[in-house]
Amino acid sequence: AGTIQRALFALRRTDGSDPVLPYGMEERLKIRNAVKNVHPDCKVVLVVDENSEKEAAARVRQAKKDGLIDQFIYGSTSPAYLVALMDTL
Repeated sequence: AGTIQRALFALRRTDGSDPVLPYGMEERLKIRNAVKNVHPDCKVVLVVDENSEKEAAARVRQAKKDGLIDQFIYGSTSPAYLVALMDTL
C-alpha cells in the first residue's frame, strides 16, 4: 500500500546468455534508465559471475564506478551477505 519510494531489482547475468533474462549490459542499463525515470530513488543492483564472466564483471564494476548502478554482487556471494546488502540499500 502507498507509493513505492525505493525498489530493488537484480538482473542475474550481464553477458546475454541467461535463458530467463536474455539481456546484455546495454539492455540492462536501458531498463535501469527507464526505472530511474519513474522511480528516481530506486536502487539498482546487478549480479555477475566474476569467474566465468570476467569481461562482464569488469563492465559491471565500471558501471558502479561511473555511478550508473548502486551496487553489484558477485554470483559467488553467500545468501546471508546478499540479505545483509539488500538491508543496507
